[in-house]
Amino acid sequence: MNLVHQSEYFYENLMMGTQLLHESYVAGVSKFVGIGTICAYPKFAPIPFREEDLWNGYPEETNAPYGLAKKMLLVQSQVYRSQYGYNSIFLLPVNLYGPRDNFDPMSSHVIPALNYKFVEAKKRGDDHIMAWSAGVSLCGGCG
Repeated sequence: MNLVHQSEYFYENLMMGTQLLHESYVAGVSKFVGIGTICAYPKFAPIPFREEDLWNGYPEETNAPYGLAKKMLLVQSQVYRSQYGYNSIFLLPVNLYGPRDNFDPMSSHVIPALNYKFVEAKKRGDDHIMAWSAGVSLCGGCG
């Protein structure tokens, strides 16, 4: 989905975040908590992710418009804190999978897509799955 709707993800997340933070400041909200995304991290960031690596490269291309829009909320939070003394923070929660997640192999994140593949393979009685990543074949057991 990120590839199909890049413009919408970028615009809607950028506008929503910047307006929400600004209007919270104007309204005198005592603390603003902005929520980021792991998609803001550079494509080749070392694992596990560390805060100091956030600005060390461009995000993975399929997620970059969304990730960069969310990252701008961090920038806005920093400058509002610096210029206005506004109490705001920016959290980067890790997103793996959970109830009501998107498990569609064509539009989900990697972990939910792999979970879907494992469940379907188990139902069929398969003893392995085939997964592709950047043109590299990865095989994993379904046990």
